Amino acid sequence: MFVFIVNTLRGGSEKMLLLFMSESVWPMFSSKSFIVSGLIARSLIHLEFIFVSGVRECSNFILFHVAVQFSQHHLLNKLSFLHCISLPPLS
Repeated sequence: MFVFIVNTLRGGSEKMLLLFMSESVWPMFSSKSFIVSGLIARSLIHLEFIFVSGVRECSNFILFHVAVQFSQHHLLNKLSFLHCISLPPLS
């Protein structure tokens, strides 16, 4: 079960981030690992990816947080977050 909360990403940025997540981020999941990785890309768009994945004794948790900040001119006007929480299916 996947839950997505998206607050207004500009135009194709939302599609670009979802495509990036599906092709690059999700394959990094491992059932017995704890991963913290960061990626910062700077150009006209500043992207900060914070990825945390872990396993608990009874259930696992995955938190993916993406903060998107546009150039300094738009920094105060445009700030968007993409949160994706993946929970194990109930059986």
